[in-house]
Amino acid sequence: MTATSGIVMIGAILLVAASVAKIVRPHDTARALQRAGVAAGPMVVRSGAVIEATVGVAALALGSAVADFLVAVSYCAFAGFVAVALARHLPIRTCGCFGEPDSPPSLPHVLLDLLFAGCAAYSVVSRGHTGVPDAVHQPWDGVPFLAEVAVGAFLAYLAMVELPRLVGATGERR
Repeated sequence: MTATSGIVMIGAILLVAASVAKIVRPHDTARALQRAGVAAGPMVVRSGAVIEATVGVAALALGSAVADFLVAVSYCAFAGFVAVALARHLPIRTCGCFGEPDSPPSLPHVLLDLLFAGCAAYSVVSRGHTGVPDAVHQPWDGVPFLAEVAVGAFLAYLAMVELPRLVGATGERR
């Protein structure tokens, strides 16, 4: 395991959580993509979400270089989309990542996407192991490490979804 393994696992957990939300509620993401100029309906969003879930589960279950590479690619794409939405001031109330109706694109979202992409890319080049099977070789069978990853995933979710609601995408307090 590398110093960034936990961050890659947090990113993989969020991929799975976001994909489930998009499968259940694809319309917000489809609207956000359409406003950005990407012709994508609910079925395209659901199909992409299935791929996203597969990548996240593979990264957690295997921790392989291929899975980590796909995590990095996924988060680069997310960061690009959210950055474009922010730069163009697109009228998007939600990026649709977690199926939330009021989580607008935000700078913390872009920064976390870039963090997850960078750590996953580092894992690929350093050949670090990032999956749950490797975590169990940590002290106390990995329980403290996995608990830290779970807390980290929750905090990252809050930063992506709740922080923009509280502060607003422009940084003005509501």
